[in-house]
Amino acid sequence: MRKIYFAIPALALIFASLLVPALASAGAFSPYWGPIVSCSGSPQPGSALPQCTSFCDLLVTGQNIVKMAMTIAIYIIAPLFLIWGGVRIMLARGNATEVSDARKMLLSTVIGIAITVGAFIIVNTFFSLIGWTFPTVANMQQSSWSEIRCK
Repeated sequence: MRKIYFAIPALALIFASLLVPALASAGAFSPYWGPIVSCSGSPQPGSALPQCTSFCDLLVTGQNIVKMAMTIAIYIIAPLFLIWGGVRIMLARGNATEVSDARKMLLSTVIGIAITVGAFIIVNTFFSLIGWTFPTVANMQQSSWSEIRCK
């Protein structure tokens, strides 16, 4: 009977860790897998990247780096730690100190996710405010706070 009490929370943790990426992408953040560099320094024949022409291009590259780091943290590292915490609870076999350590690991992972999302919002807002231009009829392409569009 005791095994059921530990198996149900462990399965719930595994299921919840699979939902973390889906919940993270439900808002403004969707996974970003590249490209990191948004432009090139010199025009090269046949290159798909445009030439860098302004400070705004540098901001877009910085924003791409932050989005890539956020994607790795939320979609790869956090689920691994959540799964590992659940496995540690299952392997504790009722040992109170091991269960307590595993719960601390799960709580630390959730706190880490919250800190990561908060840092992403702060840094991305900072990049967007630096790269933001006042909307006119000619540049009405700024669609959201999380996008920087040059030219």
